[in-house]
Amino acid sequence: MKNTDIVFVVPSAIPLLQEESIGTLILAKKLILSGYNVQIVRFWEIEGFKNQYKSFRENLISRILATSAELVSFYCRCTDYHICIDIADGLKLHAPNVLISFGGPQAELVAKETLTYYPFIDYICCSEGENTIVPFMEFIAGGHSALEAKTIPGLTFRNEHGIIIQNELPELLCDNYARNFDYYDIIPESVVKNSYRTSIDVGRGCPFGCSFCSTKTFWKQKFRLRDIKDMVDEIERVVNNYGITTFDFDHDLFTVNKKRVIEFCHEIEKRNLKIKWFCSSRIDTIDTEMIDLMVQSGMVKILFGIETGSPRMQRIINKNLNLQNCSEIVTYCVNRGVKVLASFIYGLPDDTEDDFEQTFRMIVSMRYSGAKIMLWLCGILNGTALYNNYKEKLILQDENIKNRSFFGYQETVNAIVKDHIDIFPQFCDFHNDLRFKLRFFELFYSVWMIAVPKTFHYIANFFVDKNIRFLDLYYKFCRVNSDILSSAKYSDNNIFWGIQSSQIKTAIRKLVDELVTNESSPFTEKEISALNKLLALELKKIQ
Repeated sequence: MKNTDIVFVVPSAIPLLQEESIGTLILAKKLILSGYNVQIVRFWEIEGFKNQYKSFRENLISRILATSAELVSFYCRCTDYHICIDIADGLKLHAPNVLISFGGPQAELVAKETLTYYPFIDYICCSEGENTIVPFMEFIAGGHSALEAKTIPGLTFRNEHGIIIQNELPELLCDNYARNFDYYDIIPESVVKNSYRTSIDVGRGCPFGCSFCSTKTFWKQKFRLRDIKDMVDEIERVVNNYGITTFDFDHDLFTVNKKRVIEFCHEIEKRNLKIKWFCSSRIDTIDTEMIDLMVQSGMVKILFGIETGSPRMQRIINKNLNLQNCSEIVTYCVNRGVKVLASFIYGLPDDTEDDFEQTFRMIVSMRYSGAKIMLWLCGILNGTALYNNYKEKLILQDENIKNRSFFGYQETVNAIVKDHIDIFPQFCDFHNDLRFKLRFFELFYSVWMIAVPKTFHYIANFFVDKNIRFLDLYYKFCRVNSDILSSAKYSDNNIFWGIQSSQIKTAIRKLVDELVTNESSPFTEKEISALNKLLALELKKIQ
């Protein structure tokens, strides 16, 4: 059997198609078509993943070594970068001659720094790899001399003197690009068989320049949409060959080009494809005509990044949305039967209480208009304007409750993260009083707007009528439940942060009691009675 030329290591967490790394699959299949022997190792395949980091690390290294590959390539995101570096370190200790390359968004953004800090990593492959992966493998197979390395676009490496060199980036794929191959045959059969939906490459790049977003840096704000016929051809093959009819469109902003979105919708209808699909959009790149056609062609879910309900903050983060238009578009989508995901960021550096109060009210309004709310504590990422402005103010806090939820963080923080926070800003914080006060906001949202939504709606309407700050409700929740919150442990997989149902009921009851029994309570006896009846019904449903 031919030796493995390259093994790709990807941080796929669940054995489902939508968790696959499309970029890695494209590169792997391109190499296979060029005659190379390729393997892909996924995190979820390795025993110990998610619960036993030390065991996972040892097992993953053993699995990689068993391939006897000359080159090991890691796909790197910011959330997994500490793991990729740690595994690469252990791999090099066991096999000093193995070549290690990093690729992916995080690796590109900190390529020179990574090679400076970690000598066991040999190469960083930057930018899109479709047109450079084969020349890179030819370079590896040909002896990988430093002289030849200078000819590979996008490659960051050490020359014969140990000096780090970063070659010019390759040209990005053009708009209307097409791909003449599929990659489903290199995905484990069980993954395909057990998936009812899949992600699909429909384009790349966002032309906007939000201050918190890193994609504008590695996509160079160059919007591309894949050739419509090529895109729909793949959808049709997946439907016919695998029976999968639900698609997540892999694109930061699908709806920039109205004409081509309409062309796509017509092509789907022309072929009579009965599919369901989801995309990401932006309020000011979509209108009711597009929404109607998108729904007719199968759109069932859409994501809008709104980020803040404050006009002032919209300008500061360079989002610049018309907030009135946000509400109108979201409501129109909901009324058309579309599941709307509305994304908001809290804890932004320049947020004031007045700014966040406006965001809070928009969150509540959209929640009760039928949108599902996604909340994100503002993270500082490499390649963003926020990072450039705040990199000198970043601090790594041991008590950060979110960091503790990242797999492998506790085991690698001292050896890898602590001394190089310039490439790990996503784990860092900055001094900001409001941000600190809002550290339990996601939990508050889950407890109230998910556990007892009707009760919260009643209180929210009352606060609006009486012009009382929503933020004060959150502060009261934190004050009367300080004992419960002290034991809360953030988790991406548990919206209630590990708090037991009995504690949730207690937390809700304590806040309501605070609202209605206080001498300065704005509620009348009749309103208190109605509130308690509604609350009693919802508390019974909490198991």
